[in-house]
Amino acid sequence: MSWADRASTVDSCGSRQLGRDHEGSTMSAVILPIAVIAMILLVYMPQQKQKKQLAALLASLSPGDAVLTTGGFYGVIVEVDGHDLFIEVAPGIELRILKSAVVRKVVEPSESTTESK
Repeated sequence: MSWADRASTVDSCGSRQLGRDHEGSTMSAVILPIAVIAMILLVYMPQQKQKKQLAALLASLSPGDAVLTTGGFYGVIVEVDGHDLFIEVAPGIELRILKSAVVRKVVEPSESTTESK
């Protein structure tokens, strides 16, 4: 083996290469896209599902619906005005809130379920 042949098998750090210099980069090229796709599926997709469910809930709000707000107020919707809602939290007390402050609709237990307890 000549001096030129020996120099071509030594990398920049002075160690000899074993002929596998492309295997590591191939594995990295395969693993990185798989990791990105996994992150999208595990993080982004559930968020989009929740976002769609919340948008459907906000679109379905109408007067008479019992709701829970992000502030912890329970109330009944009296009026829907664009992005605002007027909810009655106690007899004669109405609050003006944003639609986006509604967390969920509250289902009042029916009398048949309360009688069976």
